[in-house]
Amino acid sequence: MRKGMVLVGLLLIWGCMAWATPILTVDEPDFDFGTVGLGYMVKHTFILQNTGDETMEIVYVRASCGCTTTELPTKTLAPGESVPLEVLVLADHGTTKGVSIYVHTNAPNIYGVANDDRADYDVKLYVRGAISPQMQDYEIAPFQLAYDLQILIDVRDSDAYATNHLIGAINIPADDIASQTAALPKGALIIVYDQAGEAADDAVLALVNAGFMSAYYLQGGIGRWAEIQGDRYMRYAAPLPTSNGVVSGGSSGRPWSQGQLNSDYYVLVDLRDAASFAAGHLLGAIHVPSAQLFQWFDRLPREARIILYDDDESTSVASYQALRNAGFTRPSVLLGGLNEWIYQYGNAFVSQK
Repeated sequence: MRKGMVLVGLLLIWGCMAWATPILTVDEPDFDFGTVGLGYMVKHTFILQNTGDETMEIVYVRASCGCTTTELPTKTLAPGESVPLEVLVLADHGTTKGVSIYVHTNAPNIYGVANDDRADYDVKLYVRGAISPQMQDYEIAPFQLAYDLQILIDVRDSDAYATNHLIGAINIPADDIASQTAALPKGALIIVYDQAGEAADDAVLALVNAGFMSAYYLQGGIGRWAEIQGDRYMRYAAPLPTSNGVVSGGSSGRPWSQGQLNSDYYVLVDLRDAASFAAGHLLGAIHVPSAQLFQWFDRLPREARIILYDDDESTSVASYQALRNAGFTRPSVLLGGLNEWIYQYGNAFVSQK
């Protein structure tokens, strides 16, 4: 009799343990965003809940499209706890968008076995909708600009920078470069220049050592640029001094050719008022209020690639048309303005200097 009671007790304990498991529940796994314009971002938050009676570990979250990113503040859920899963989907092409998001946890499968195979998942979520309208020919989407963005850094002293520099270049003196890396976005294309190339080469070494693997120095520096290009893309109060040499190799071994910079050059123009510009602008943008844009007609090559933006694209189209009427062949407008950029990328590439 006693043996029978022990056996029953063991069976009860085993049964409780067998049924104790995390369970992933999502109340609304299918989100239809309706309609969004091409180039814009859709954001949605799914709520994941552990409705089981054991701690849940979220093994992975993956999406069916590279246009989608996901973010979880935690991957461990006690019984009854919930976590928001933020999903960002970029309407980057086509007329419709449908993305599947797969969530896999440590919950056992129907056979009671925890499966960590990436092909296995507990819940499949959906984000879908229509893409309309299409972009105008003169518009550039934030993701397109992000792909092309480059940072020009003038590492001469502030007086030399104030005297003459390349349009859009920011000034970080060579001695300060190591202490200023926190303000620079990792992964960005960075082109450093000085007068002839030597200090820029050292600055590139400092940047690479800090993890900026897309940093290069401009061969020959700004002095060589002026010899080849004259005042093309230059802002200056006095002529440049004569170049005193050209660094062709450099210890970093990371030169960027003058021709490549000239080919890829663009001018980013912030059309907003001074207070808005000071509060935050895209890194490398020059401040030209829309009413003063005509003053730049003789400062920029007519074939220059010029990217205009305001807060929400409400005034930049008129400025685009003014450039076209003046004979500029490659102006464009940032889709959705700075507001859409910040919506998609946060403060990445946004500066207050």
